[in-house]
Order: sequence, then C-alpha cells, then structure tokens
Amino acid sequence: MTIKQQKATFSTSVVNFKENLKDLTTNSYWETIHEKDREQETNNPHIIARRHITKGGLTDAKIIKFLQSQLGHTINQEELNKLSSLKPVSILFDDLVVQSNTHEQINSISVYNAKVRSKLNVYIGGTSTSIAGVYIFTNLKTGEQNVGSSINLYTRLRSYFKPSIFNEGNRLINQSMKTFGINKFKLDIYIIDTTEMEYSQIRAVTLCLEQYYIFILKPSLNSIKVAGSNPIVELSKEHIASIKKANSKPVYVYKNKTLLYEASSATELIKETNISPNTVSKSLKDPSIKVFEVFNISHIGPTPDIKIKKVDIQTLKDLINKYCTVGKRTSLKVNLTLVDHTSNKIHTFSSSSEAKRFLIEKGVNISNKTFIKYRDTGKIYKNWSFYINNNHSKQS
Repeated sequence: MTIKQQKATFSTSVVNFKENLKDLTTNSYWETIHEKDREQETNNPHIIARRHITKGGLTDAKIIKFLQSQLGHTINQEELNKLSSLKPVSILFDDLVVQSNTHEQINSISVYNAKVRSKLNVYIGGTSTSIAGVYIFTNLKTGEQNVGSSINLYTRLRSYFKPSIFNEGNRLINQSMKTFGINKFKLDIYIIDTTEMEYSQIRAVTLCLEQYYIFILKPSLNSIKVAGSNPIVELSKEHIASIKKANSKPVYVYKNKTLLYEASSATELIKETNISPNTVSKSLKDPSIKVFEVFNISHIGPTPDIKIKKVDIQTLKDLINKYCTVGKRTSLKVNLTLVDHTSNKIHTFSSSSEAKRFLIEKGVNISNKTFIKYRDTGKIYKNWSFYINNNHSKQS
C-alpha cells in the first residue's frame, strides 16, 4: 500500500507554542516528571497520565487536550477520530541476519543501519522528505512497545539504528533492541497528511496522536507518559542555517604581515583552497603556525601594523601551489594515482586517505610516513608505487 493511500486529510485547531515553556534542563522540570503519586490533588500532567493508564480511563479528546495544552496544543473529538482512524504501514526486520553473540550483534549494527535505511526509504522516503507521523516499535518476543512521533519520520527513525545510539543509548527501547536484536521488532508507522499545515500544526497533531497511542497501548518502553515531554528540540532548516551563520567566524590568511584573503568561515576556506581541515584547525588554534612555512591562518582580524593586499581566490590558490612543494603537499587534498605492479593496473583517488584505505583493503598496511617517503620517487613498496597525478604523467 502506498503512502498516498495511507494518508488522511484533516484540519486542526492549534494554539501557537508558548514562548515561555519551562527550560528542559532545570531540576524542576525533571522533578515534575518524576513526582510520586500519593493520591494527592494535582495538576501535574505526568501524574494524571500515569493514573489514566493505570485505571484505564476513557481516552478521548478531552484528556489529550488537557495534557497537550501545556505545550500549547489542542484538539477536538472529530479531529481525534480522524487521526485515530489512520491505518499503519508495517515494517518487519526479520530478514536481517543476526549474530548469536550479543557483542558481535552490536558490532554489526552499522550493517543493519544501511539495511534499515533502505527499508525506510521504501515507505517514507529519505533525507529529502519530511513526512510526519507516529511510530510504534513492538518487541515480537516480549510484546513490549515504544511509541514516538516526529515531523520528520525518516530522520527520527534512522537515528535509532545509528551505531552510537544503538550501542550506548540508555533509553528502554535502545536497551531492548540491543538485548533481543533488531530482527525481533516490528515497526508500525502512522503517516499524517500535513499538506498546507504550519509547523506548529504539524507538531501539534503528531503529538496528539502519539498521546492517544500512549494511552491506548500503555507502552512499557515509554518511561515518560506525556508526549512531547522528552528534552528533544527539533529545529527547522531556517533555524539551523541561522545558528550556523551566527556561529561562523571569519578566517584571515596572512603572508609576512600582509592580509591576503578573508573567508566567511573555516569551512568556506577549506572548500575554496582545498587545504585539509586538520591543517586549518591546527592553524586556527595556534596562529603562529605557518602553513607550508609561509601562510598564517587566524580568526584574528588585521591590526594597524598589518598591510592589506587582498587577492582573489584563484590567486591565493596559485600562491599555495607555488609554496606547497611535493614534500609539504600532505596538507592539501590532492588527486593520487596508485600503480599495481602485479597486475599493471592503475587506480586513481581524490585524496591520500582514500588511497590509503584502498591499500589497506588490499592487505597493504602503510603508515603516513612510509606513504610520503615512497610517493613520487618511482620506488616500489610491496608491488605498489604512488604518484600525485601530475607527477605520474611526467614520469610516464
């Protein structure tokens, strides 16, 4: 069944996010979540949610609206009926081969990650899509469940299978996956049609539907029973771009107390000049370091004693190539050619690291020092010789 067939269109009333929401990092925030239920009178949404689940109360728009209104969301019964009538897309992972040993299983999670991404792609697209909805993980062996939601399902679901999260995540769902294996889980996805919705509307309906399933399914792998209470902040692309821009610092390139070039950021300089990130990073930490024994790279702008003689990017690259001799060329990303003297095959790579990885895969373990020592000399190391592309053509 396709995504379009699974969608249901509806409108919803939404109150904009409150600007003065509690700081998620404060102690009082966590104290509210974990406050003990002593049958006291309370407006604590977490206690009310736990009571509702324990006592099996009626799950309707009224109770969901009460809990979600604290995050600025509201919903009526008609809207909830439309949401709860959505049919899920179900994904099984039983075709993923799992090692019997738990340690081996965890080490092979990067392989699972690629296979899972492929599965998700079929149902909810990839990184270029922003499909919103609710997801439910079910442990097929124990019956335990975890309910979550996101305005970008692909990105959120993929994060569960990242090696760092899978290996080190301390959430109950992470621990269950690590213990039983990914192939013991089923994933149900409820896709919401968010056409013509604003960001706040999309977030509201996904959280309201998540709250509905938390109440209906009583998922034991959700330690927090109020949807949207986890300390996760989702930022729009505009927010992310704005933050990056605000945090970027100009980078200046000097030669003998003369300012030659100014880049908007270190990343921009790396892209424009092809100087390696490691070299730029070291120079920014210690501006006294001379790159190729000629240039200084710094976040510090020109002082009164500095001459300003700016050049364009092509002129700067020409200067770098002039002063960057073969012996110093390790700080640049360069095209390299490897010659296999056993098969007489030639292999071309866009960087030294890529070339060295290829050699290691071929069983040729080589250090950086040895690689530089043999490069462009014509000497053969374990039946291989190495050249910067231009130098290889000259020697050919």
